[in-house]
Amino acid sequence: MGLLANLMTQGVRPINGDRPALAEAIREHSANGDPYQIGNDVTFRDEIEPEVGTSVEQLAIHTYRQAIFDSQIPSYGWTSWLDAGTAEAALRRFLTYPGADHVTIGAWNHSGMLQASPYLAEREPISPPAEIQFRELLRFLDTYLLDMDTGIRGERKITYYTLGSETWQTCSTWPPVGVEIQRWYFNADYGLSRNPSYTGWRRLLCRQFPGQHWTAQPLVGTRPDDQ
Repeated sequence: MGLLANLMTQGVRPINGDRPALAEAIREHSANGDPYQIGNDVTFRDEIEPEVGTSVEQLAIHTYRQAIFDSQIPSYGWTSWLDAGTAEAALRRFLTYPGADHVTIGAWNHSGMLQASPYLAEREPISPPAEIQFRELLRFLDTYLLDMDTGIRGERKITYYTLGSETWQTCSTWPPVGVEIQRWYFNADYGLSRNPSYTGWRRLLCRQFPGQHWTAQPLVGTRPDDQ
């Protein structure tokens, strides 16, 4: 993506057209290092990376858990079931920190601009539309940055998209009331079963969902010793 990114982007836009100030800012950051290369140099999360003098462990949010807990700073988790681990992270914050009282989990890509549900047509519009998404985020920001009464204070709510039924639900606890955890196993017919009796392996090709930029080819199956 390096060359392609350089062709597609023009860099940082100068504030009020002040290009000398932009050039000076770029010079100040010239020794920042290459984040991609720094990441490749790290093998273990507690390993100190010489160029930055810290480790992934030291930068992780759980390192600052107590300080975040004590601050009770409001936060809004805006995520997707189909965007890496962002949905799980938002739910963990909701269950851990006072102030992390709002979570929305959609079925879109990383930017939230493309529908990514595997049960919908590739060009299906996102739900909700981008304008409504922005309005909800602005409602949160207006509350805590402009001290406006938007009705968001005192709410504790998770709004989540259910794939398959393609509907939105809301709840105030997680897991939602009435939900139970079940374990399912792959079977010989490329289906799922509650019985872990199938032994062996199948290669499944996961189709590329709209808005995703990769295709996974995992080896899947269950064995009696994989309980």
